[in-house]
Amino acid sequence: MATPPAVPTSTGAGPDVLAAALDATDQGVALLDQRGRYVHVNPAGCVLLGVPLADLVGRPAPFAQSPDDASGTTCPMTKPWVP
Repeated sequence: MATPPAVPTSTGAGPDVLAAALDATDQGVALLDQRGRYVHVNPAGCVLLGVPLADLVGRPAPFAQSPDDASGTTCPMTKPWVP
């Protein structure tokens, strides 16, 4: 098994570092913006969804709703996690 890249702990770590870390896992992971649109999906996630990354980025995830959805409901994933 390949060794995943080290994730910097400095505050200067940007989205490319996060994407590289997610891409190194064999688990499907998708990052969504606050409106429920795909920002990044790792290769395993693309396989699970059966859709190439280029066709996902910027499109809404079917299970997430925008916080300003007209129905007044929001996806719990759009709320901050508080332990």
